Amino acid sequence: MDRIYEFLTGPALWAAFTIFFIGLVVRFACLLTISGQETGILRYENLKNVLRSLARWLVGPWLARFRTQPALAVASFLFYLFLLGVPLTLRAHNTLLEEAFSISFASLRESVSDAFAMVFVASALTLIAARIPSREVRSRSSPWDYCVPVLAIAVFIAGFLAFHQIGPYGPILILHIFFAEKLLIVIPLSRSWRFTPSSAGGNAAPEKFEGQKAL
Repeated sequence: MDRIYEFLTGPALWAAFTIFFIGLVVRFACLLTISGQETGILRYENLKNVLRSLARWLVGPWLARFRTQPALAVASFLFYLFLLGVPLTLRAHNTLLEEAFSISFASLRESVSDAFAMVFVASALTLIAARIPSREVRSRSSPWDYCVPVLAIAVFIAGFLAFHQIGPYGPILILHIFFAEKLLIVIPLSRSWRFTPSSAGGNAAPEKFEGQKAL
């Protein structure tokens, strides 16, 4: 058990973070290329307008979903918000960060973190359940569309159980770390880098900025 823990918190952890950050860089480069082809934003000489148009291109599908299915859009927003926010504001995680790298973020109270974790699990289950009734959505869904929320749920539940020492602490902690590293690897490979799931229905192209000079 100790060897597994040392491996997961050593070489496996660094490998997962390396794949995650390299994958994000590649995804961002692809994102700029795709959005540039669809909207021509890369021709703008004003960086502010480029970033504004890119943000609209990313958030557009979520806004489109919010107009037709607000409950699902809110669940999507909470999913991504807490997927990033909860791990960064957990006191246990910040303690480890401070010991390893002498950095830490603001920590939330345990009761608040627990509530956010439960809201996250509920939002993830909502996104999964929303794909089941619609035959059209199921036909357009790939295993990746289920992999990220399922792994994220496993990470949060295992972390919750380990923190409150419910069940065998050692095995649950190892599962928490294992699922978290799997999630780091899978995120850049999935479509979750976009602000909303692929079932959001179409990509709302951002508005063009008229009057801008092309390079």
